Amino acid sequence: IDYVARKGMSLIRVSFKAGRLQPERNGKLDPVELARLDNVVQYANSKGLYVLLDPHDYGRLPDAEKTGQKIGSSGMPASAFANFWAHIAAAYVNQPNVIFGLMNEPNGISAKTWQSSAIAAMNAIRTVGAKQTIFVPGVSWTGAHSWVSSGNGATWAHFKERNFVFEIHQYFDSDSSGTHDTCTVNSAKNRLAVFTNWALANKQKGFLGEVGWAANADCMAEADAGFTHMDQNPSVYAGWSYFGAGWYNGFMTLNPIDLGKSTEEDRPQTTLILKHIQ
Repeated sequence: IDYVARKGMSLIRVSFKAGRLQPERNGKLDPVELARLDNVVQYANSKGLYVLLDPHDYGRLPDAEKTGQKIGSSGMPASAFANFWAHIAAAYVNQPNVIFGLMNEPNGISAKTWQSSAIAAMNAIRTVGAKQTIFVPGVSWTGAHSWVSSGNGATWAHFKERNFVFEIHQYFDSDSSGTHDTCTVNSAKNRLAVFTNWALANKQKGFLGEVGWAANADCMAEADAGFTHMDQNPSVYAGWSYFGAGWYNGFMTLNPIDLGKSTEEDRPQTTLILKHIQ
């Protein structure tokens, strides 16, 4: 957190498991887990950072037996998802550096079913008085490249809310998964353009909540093109966050070499990022 703050970044995305924070559906938040999360929120706040809260459950919540059930199903109705977010929003109603990210990468759910649950959660957040920005993902892992083909585009085209953006994710490897250290030529601009064109046509705004790439020349070139595309469309993109740092130390990591030592060295990805935020 200290590192990204002194590099001039403004936001961290903090992932957590919904079932740890709210062990029983429609129950209270676990005070121990909430304290763990809050330690991060308050420390980030002391460094001038926004915190995007991210239940990392792919469109599912645990039931009483702790098995994940799809949100909007008979076993996990939209009302349970709304209750979950009402509790979180109440805990952070007076914390302006907090952003509410409804869910990481919903999948296996129809766009319409997900929309009903997402709207229920948004209404619950506003009902408790929270005014912070809400990040709304789509289904099909909320990919920018699949925003239209997945049904997200048609479902959300005319949606309005007082303070929200759509959260999209996009990687530049062959299948947009972010699991390969090679990148497809022209993938960044072409894949982001699917969402960009939709957003321009429908007067909507987005946030690229996950993007990352390997440090080789091809991937660095794609990333540069992707950031240039977003820079050229400021009416569409409210910002972006990179995957990842901290606990994540894979081939896309931003964790510097020799953190905190006199020999500390930025990753090549960080150098590229700084080019586009300074």
